[in-house]
Amino acid sequence: MEPKILLIAQHLEMAAPLQQALQERGFAVGLNTLQFIFGRKPRTAQYDLVVALAQSHPREEAGSPSPLRTIDAVFLSVAPSGATAIQSFQNGVYQLQAGDAGDLEKFVCTVETLLADKTRPPISSPSKNCLGSRASLATLLGNSPEIEAVRKTINSVSRFPSVPVLISGETGTGKELVADLLHACSPRPHKPIIKVNCSTLPETLIESELFGHRKGAFTGALTAHQGLVEAAQGGMLLLDEIGTLKLELQPKLLRLLENGSYLPVGETYERQSHAWIIAATNQDLREAVKKNLFRADLYYRLQGAEISLPPLRERGEDVILLAEYFLTAFAREYQLSLSSLPENLKAALRKYDWPGNVRELKHAMRSILMTTLDPQEMASHFISKFLHESTPHGQRGSAATTLREAEKAHILKTLVQTHSNLKQSARLLGIDRNTLLRKMLQYGIPRGAFRTPQCGAFRTPGE
Repeated sequence: MEPKILLIAQHLEMAAPLQQALQERGFAVGLNTLQFIFGRKPRTAQYDLVVALAQSHPREEAGSPSPLRTIDAVFLSVAPSGATAIQSFQNGVYQLQAGDAGDLEKFVCTVETLLADKTRPPISSPSKNCLGSRASLATLLGNSPEIEAVRKTINSVSRFPSVPVLISGETGTGKELVADLLHACSPRPHKPIIKVNCSTLPETLIESELFGHRKGAFTGALTAHQGLVEAAQGGMLLLDEIGTLKLELQPKLLRLLENGSYLPVGETYERQSHAWIIAATNQDLREAVKKNLFRADLYYRLQGAEISLPPLRERGEDVILLAEYFLTAFAREYQLSLSSLPENLKAALRKYDWPGNVRELKHAMRSILMTTLDPQEMASHFISKFLHESTPHGQRGSAATTLREAEKAHILKTLVQTHSNLKQSARLLGIDRNTLLRKMLQYGIPRGAFRTPQCGAFRTPGE
């Protein structure tokens, strides 16, 4: 059943655009122009949320039944000098410039947040935190201050599903999982969540995939096509690897972020979207802006809120907690008996630099479990496979230990191990085959560099 909202206003002209904005978002909206400032009490029992619109803060009359006790929030049309957007003024009181299109969107977002706060436990309660039931989601396990900060940011940002979010972090840190949690904790958990990797979209069809097209818009467009933006209507659209988006498409994404407008290929009339845009990247977009590979205005617009995920090497003892979690989960999946991690394996895990982050750790634990159940052999297997010729943790100062070099070395080592079997290498690295091919091209690694005619004849880098 759609939520019911009652708008109480002193003037119809102030309430009308706000009522329309809420109705377009799918709310049932009642309107009452009752002069509540004089103490008349509206009937509100059948509504989920009651909002008052006023030019000044309503005063309670002495001896009169207080209408304010039935009102969840008051929006004031007269703001202090310089205020042009809705922002918290004091408890339950907000500033509103109703004639501004951007403020209309913020008004709807604030109403959604107020509704969510009425229908779920307070987000500040640790025991009822929206992430509490999802603590088993591995990337967010940990006691480090860095991951605790991420959890707090998710809880805060998820309350505002009209503000773009930029999720940044190295490959394997869990950016997609953060998007899932933002969606689950938002006021829109039952709305669709659409995910797209910008780097895998075909260049000739990327605009059509994102925005859709009409029948006959181009050769081969035999039917009309619904784009991903439309498919995510009212829910979330995750644009992964946003840094790979072509420059010519970036202005169209910027327009979508600015006012929700987009134009399907071949159409002449713009459509409106209310999708929550989440972008994710493992690139430094600031550097991309400096190199004119990414628009500065789009970068700043995407930074409505930013969640930066720490690499595993900076999370201290979280690596042990995560390793135990993965080993236990895999043992349960394969119906194996497993004791706790031996100390020598813990020591080895701490020494490794984890260029592939949590994703690499997950695959490492699966590899150990598939190789041996003997606690004494686990460390030997890990050391021989991961620590051999790797850079010890904490020795990253030289040019040979940059993240780029570490990633290239790790890819080379995996290709050697699999004799350039790309499918197997991608699985071990925790990435898809297309991503591996792109990285090989980036680092100048030939596709068949380590393929040999005889099984077991290894060729090492530099030979």
